[in-house]
Parts: sequence; C-alpha cells; structure tokens
Amino acid sequence: MTPRTVPQQESTRKPAKRLAAGIAAAACMVGLAVGPASASTSSTAGAQATGTFHYVGIGTPLQITNPSNGTCYQIPLSSSPVNLTNARAVVYTLPSCTGFGAPVEPGDTGDQLLFNSVRFEAVP
Repeated sequence: MTPRTVPQQESTRKPAKRLAAGIAAAACMVGLAVGPASASTSSTAGAQATGTFHYVGIGTPLQITNPSNGTCYQIPLSSSPVNLTNARAVVYTLPSCTGFGAPVEPGDTGDQLLFNSVRFEAVP
C-alpha cells in the first residue's frame, strides 16, 4: 500500500495580518495588565518614589512613573529593566512579587533579567 498525499489547503487569511493583529492585541493587554497587585506591610509602603522605571514587555517598551514604595506591580513577562527612580526596584521571577528577587538600584539596569512583577523600596 502506498501512502496517499493530502493536498494542502490555502488559508483564506493572510498570515501577516493575523500576526499583526495578535501583536496588537498582546500590546493592548500588556498596557492594561500593569498595575498594583498588593500592598506591602513595610514601613515605607505608600511613600511615593520619583522617576520612571522602564522595561520591555513582549517587544514593547513600557514604563511605570512615580511608583509607590512597597506596592507590588504585576507585569507580564518582561525584560531589560532600567531603574531611573530614586528607589530600589526589586524584580521578581514570579507574579505577586514571589520567587527569586533581584534588586535594581537607582540608575542601574538589569539587562539579563526576566521578571513578572516588581516592588519598589525606599533607599536609606
């Protein structure tokens, strides 16, 4: 018995349009998903840091401006943190500021870090 070949059917949609639509939808979700997850019981909780924390989420540059110290910010898987605030940013591998936490000091970057949440701490 010889194997039978099944003819391939062409999609009625163009792959580039589907990809562009998917990327646009993901970018919108990333923009909406960033926000405080939970408050900390730290004595600096609620104090406002000044400056901007930059990062890249799904290929899109994003930022958090003047974050609250002690608040956990949920972020979809992101990379390349740049901390231009006056607070220490601790980026976490898991959501809800759990998992491995790596500090990114004011003015520093974390080029090789992948993270899902971030919390800011006042620098003494």
